[in-house]
Amino acid sequence: MLHKLQILAAAACLLLSTGFHIAAIQGVAWASMYAGYQQSLSPIEAIERTFSGDAPCDLCIVSIELREEAEESPDRILSLSSVVLLPPTQETIFVAPPQSTFHRRLIPLSRIPQAPIREIEPPPPKSRIC
Repeated sequence: MLHKLQILAAAACLLLSTGFHIAAIQGVAWASMYAGYQQSLSPIEAIERTFSGDAPCDLCIVSIELREEAEESPDRILSLSSVVLLPPTQETIFVAPPQSTFHRRLIPLSRIPQAPIREIEPPPPKSRIC
C-alpha cells in the first residue's frame, strides 16, 4: 500500500511540475462551455463558440492567469545550482574504506565435496498401440 502511495505521489509531483494541472483546468473549462452551448446551439456552433475565445468562462480566465504566471516567473523554478545538500563544514571528515567480509567466507572449489556421478540408462522405448 505504501509503495502505491509513493508512486502516486511521484506521479502527482511530475504532473504538477510539468503544468498538467493548467491543461486539466482548461480541458474542464472547454467541456463545461461546450455542454452549456450545446443545449441551445448545434454541435458545430457550440464547438466554434467554445474555441473562439471571444467570451471565456471563469475557468478559462483562471487557466490563462495560471499560464501567464508560470511564464512570467521562471525564477520560481528551482535550479540545481541553488540546492545545497550538505552545508560546508570547517572540520575535515575522514571516511574509512569499506571492509568486505565476503572474501573470508569463500571456499575454494577443491574443498567442496563432489557428488558421485552415476550414469543413468535411458528408459526402454514405448510401444505404439494404434
